[in-house]
Amino acid sequence: MKNIKIILILLVVGYVTSCSDVLDQPPLHAPDESSFWSSEGDAQKALNVLYTYLPNARRWWAECLSDNSIMTNAWGEGGMGQISQGDLTPSTGYLTAGAHREYNYNQIRNILYFLENIDKLEASTNLENMKGQAYFLLAFRYFRMSRFWGDIILFKKTATLDESKKATRTPSKNVFAFILENLNQAIPLLDDVHDKSGIITQDAAIMLKTEVLMWMASLDDFRDTKISDKSSTELWAEAASTIGTLIDKKRYSLHPDLVTLFQSSTNNIDDETILARQYVEDEITNFINILGLPGGTGLRGGGWASFSAPRNLIDDYQVDDGKGIKESPNYDIVEPFKNRDKRLTSWFLLPGVDVLRQDGTMTPFDSHPDNNKTEALGGEGGGGRSGYWCTKYVELEATATFGYQNWILYRYADALLLYAESLNESDPGNAKIAKAMNQIRTRAGLPGVDALLGDQDAMRQAIRHERRVELVNEEKRLWDIMRWKIAHIVLNPPGGFVYGINKNIDDYNNRQGDWTVEKFIAEPNKFEDHFYFWPIPQSVIDKNANITQNPGY
Repeated sequence: MKNIKIILILLVVGYVTSCSDVLDQPPLHAPDESSFWSSEGDAQKALNVLYTYLPNARRWWAECLSDNSIMTNAWGEGGMGQISQGDLTPSTGYLTAGAHREYNYNQIRNILYFLENIDKLEASTNLENMKGQAYFLLAFRYFRMSRFWGDIILFKKTATLDESKKATRTPSKNVFAFILENLNQAIPLLDDVHDKSGIITQDAAIMLKTEVLMWMASLDDFRDTKISDKSSTELWAEAASTIGTLIDKKRYSLHPDLVTLFQSSTNNIDDETILARQYVEDEITNFINILGLPGGTGLRGGGWASFSAPRNLIDDYQVDDGKGIKESPNYDIVEPFKNRDKRLTSWFLLPGVDVLRQDGTMTPFDSHPDNNKTEALGGEGGGGRSGYWCTKYVELEATATFGYQNWILYRYADALLLYAESLNESDPGNAKIAKAMNQIRTRAGLPGVDALLGDQDAMRQAIRHERRVELVNEEKRLWDIMRWKIAHIVLNPPGGFVYGINKNIDDYNNRQGDWTVEKFIAEPNKFEDHFYFWPIPQSVIDKNANITQNPGY
């Protein structure tokens, strides 16, 4: 418990400080190196700092890079919202905006430094476990970078400044081999338990390894990019076998309440979370409750209204008969949110559906500007761009400025979906595919998908749909549309625009579920084919002429 507390305190530092310039900063050994590595406690302190490299609640913004969310002000978070509008160049602000930078070798260097020095101490089971956690973190960081940029510089040991300036990009095949090597080293060293305190366990490493294998298989199948000597079928099968070991442990289950799963009341006590970034009331907090609420809502009376949900996401949630809104006889354009997937009303603010107000009453949410409500769509502080709001992670009952709900990195629902997808690609027709899918759909009040067994493409589309609507606002969607190579489709909507609520006030008040009428334009979207790999930041190339730019930039 003492070590956990140390981690939590140090996470504050990681949350409020920004990353240093890449490739040219001193490593973690700022303390006197001759005396620092003298005890197991020193190793724990160093490892605690490495934990700050895990994604935190700021990644709620990242959904705006996908087709699941719209940023009210595109320049927010270093200009992240401008990327979805087609502004992605080597000098794009988000790529160079300090705390938001993903191209980060400072973190890589510090993890490598830790691994190079921990063996100075007398061996122990605890130290071996720490090494396993560091191997995980190194694999995690390289995986994130390679998904964005493809070929990247691969450092296997700490480099001197001169070596950094001469480094070249390493083929993705070699990078991914190194990622898997680290995960294979990590798994036997990590605790094989369901730890609820935010410590990296064997199961977290299994989740990451599965994601890595599925990324490699997806690039082979859908992007004509081979980064392994194994066939895609072999990779899918290995992914299914890997995640299957976690499921077979039967130590996780789906949390029964769709709302509280993402609230502070279930921090470290639910049976669904596998790994989460930790927050603590009054000590380590986030500002999701400020970012995520439109004006006039919640006991705080609203927030910044920084994000809103696009109409096509809202319409993607099925009717309770398991059919889409265009096919189901149960869909009602006058009351479009009745008889729908439970996740829709659990995780979204929707026109006409009651929402908690500052005075404690429940009254209908009303985002049409002609009705002159505080939550009317518009700008920050009001109702955002679309008139719909995703409130997953948002606590409407909170009165404090900052929240402390944990940021979930891995959970059991994701494991089930990874299992279903990898099985469908390697062993279509396997009954375990439907069994995994049905658990998630049952919680959402939907029928199972047994009838799709044996139809690989139909099941593939069902799994992809389920990943979108189940994992919304968890920073999964961007990676999915990139690996499936559908980003150029979903991020180039018809007419080039993303839409919101119905525009005509009569349509809005009386037929808001009619998808055929004119809607408010929420924002323009644009995705170029070369965006599948991001540009290397120009500031990096300026420091090292050996680093080549990705094609198209």
